[in-house]
Amino acid sequence: MEVNEARPIDEAVRPAFFKAANSLQSDYEHRRVLDAVVARQGTSPAMLADVLTSAKSISSDYELAELLSKVGGSYVLDDALRPAFFARRQ
Repeated sequence: MEVNEARPIDEAVRPAFFKAANSLQSDYEHRRVLDAVVARQGTSPAMLADVLTSAKSISSDYELAELLSKVGGSYVLDDALRPAFFARRQ
């Protein structure tokens, strides 16, 4: 995602970034935005928690599975992230 690479998602822009991501109507586009965050080097545990929280609003089983597979394959799910990873959708 070009927008994601244009500027780091730091603490100052993180709330606005996820508010915008959560407003996407397309599960496909929502997953693509979250995938781009997951793929960034140096993604913090707090950022991953926000990704997983945002993912709860993805209603497509396929898109959610794709995202969770990427997260699970890229990061160690510690005690802090595991509940968000296994949380049920809204």
